[in-house]
Amino acid sequence: MKLAIYWARWGFWSLVDPQHLTARGNKLGIEMIYAMRVSEMAKIGDQSIGTRLPLTIRFSADRQKERTVGEGGMTNFTVSGVDILCDGQTLNGIDRSLAYLLIQFGELSGEEPVALMDGELLDAVDFNFVHQEPTDQGFEIVGSASRMFARYYAMQTIEEGKVVRTAIPLEPDLFRVLTVGDGTGHTLPLWRLILQPNPVAGNAEGVVDV
Repeated sequence: MKLAIYWARWGFWSLVDPQHLTARGNKLGIEMIYAMRVSEMAKIGDQSIGTRLPLTIRFSADRQKERTVGEGGMTNFTVSGVDILCDGQTLNGIDRSLAYLLIQFGELSGEEPVALMDGELLDAVDFNFVHQEPTDQGFEIVGSASRMFARYYAMQTIEEGKVVRTAIPLEPDLFRVLTVGDGTGHTLPLWRLILQPNPVAGNAEGVVDV
């Protein structure tokens, strides 16, 4: 038996063996930091995922239709296609699907849209997604698979801060790209960090009662 604990304030999961619980009167508990040290979430496929940023959603303008930017900076344009890019490179297939999940449910923030111009003609509009606190290490950790699924679940079950449903139709393949194989078709640079439990970590006084 394992205990799955959702730390709601921080939005992540830990999976612990009951042997790591400590007595608190007539109850058992575990402290969050210790729970993360001994967590076995990797056994069910959890991992932290990193990539190069920005991730970009690009709306390209139809070159055969009106796209001239007027004096007031206004224009009407027709979208001819939507692309997803990583660090300026267009993504396809599983890479595109994975990047879209990272944009939707990862630890990313959207910047102001950027217009790509050819003189007075609008070519495209870019929406860039970046990390709020970049590390400048060549890639950024976007989030863990379990935390991204928790965000997806909350989006489906919570409205205006209140739980409106506890069950949703499951889509088994929706998040499969987060953990299957390399998860990349070579156009999306990818780093996967898999946290292994530390069985000798000392436990502090429990703060979650069981």
